[in-house]
Amino acid sequence: FWQVIAKDSYSQVSSSIWSFETKEFPNNRIVFAKELDGQYQIFSSDMEGNMLQLTYQAGSNWRPRISPDRNQIAFLSNIGIDTHIFVMDRDGSDLRQVTQEVPIRGYNNMEVDFSWSPDGTELLYMNNAHLFRIRLDGTGLNRVATAPEGFTFTEVDWTADQELIVARVTGKTIYESDIFILDMEGNYLRQIFTDIPGGTGGLQFSIDGKFVLYTHDVSEFENAAGRQLDSHIFVKNLENNVTFDLSGIEFRGKVAGTNDLDPRFSPDGSKIIFVNTNNDGISVRNIMTMDIDGRERTILFEGAEMPDWR
Repeated sequence: FWQVIAKDSYSQVSSSIWSFETKEFPNNRIVFAKELDGQYQIFSSDMEGNMLQLTYQAGSNWRPRISPDRNQIAFLSNIGIDTHIFVMDRDGSDLRQVTQEVPIRGYNNMEVDFSWSPDGTELLYMNNAHLFRIRLDGTGLNRVATAPEGFTFTEVDWTADQELIVARVTGKTIYESDIFILDMEGNYLRQIFTDIPGGTGGLQFSIDGKFVLYTHDVSEFENAAGRQLDSHIFVKNLENNVTFDLSGIEFRGKVAGTNDLDPRFSPDGSKIIFVNTNNDGISVRNIMTMDIDGRERTILFEGAEMPDWR
C-alpha cells in the first residue's frame, strides 16, 4: 500500500491510501519444457492451460521433474560447459545447483532422465556407465550401480515399493537399448526389455511399482540420425510380464506418421501424459493425455514437450 503526501511551509495534504494484493502462486501440477528462441525453458500449468514460465537463465533448461511432495522441481541445465541438475521451488525461486564434480551425462544429454528418491531427499542420475545418488545440497555423492560392459545409463526411475530401480541402458548406437530392474545396492535382478530393432525410451514406474511405462518404435526403423517412424507407448505388468500397447491401432487414436514419446503416469495413475509429434523430426511437439487403456487422447499444450505430472 502507499500514500502521496505533498507539503510546503504552510500546509500538508495527504492523498487517499492505495493498495493492491498479489495472488497466491498457483498450485500447478504439470511442468514441461518449451523451446524459446532456440533454448528450452521450464513452464508449469494447470489442466486448463494457464501456464507460467519458471526459468529465464541463459542456456537451455529441460527435463523438469516434480518432487514427491510437489514443492520443488529438479531439471537439467547446460548453463556451463557440462549439463548439471538444478533444483528450484515450484514457483521458480531459490534456484540452486545440485551436481558439481560429477555432471549428468549419457549417450545423448537431451535424452537422459533422472529420478527423485521416494522421500524427496535425494536424486538418482547417471554419468555414462555409472549411476549415482546425491543429496539436494550436493553432498553424499554415492555410486549405486555400473552399467553392463559397453553400455551407458540413459534413463532411470526409483520406486518406494521394495526400493527398486528401473534403468534403460544404451549400447554403441542410440537404438541399442536394454531395460533392467535393479536394487539399491546395484544388483541386477531381472531384464524386462531386450534390445530389438527400433528406438526405445520414456521410462517410469507406476505409483505402486507394479508397472513400467516405456516407448518403442514398432516400425523397427533405424538410421544414422536416430529417427523413429512409429513410436508407441507400452505398459508392462511386472507381476505377469504382460505388455500392453497403449498406442495400438485398435483404439484408432494415434495418427499415422506420428510418434508417441515421453510418457508419464498421472498422479492418480488413471491417465498418461505424453508427447505426440510428426515423425519428420522437425514438426511441433504437443503434450497430450489419454486414459490408462489408451482411449480418449486429448491435446493439452501445443509446442511443448518433456512433461511431468504430480
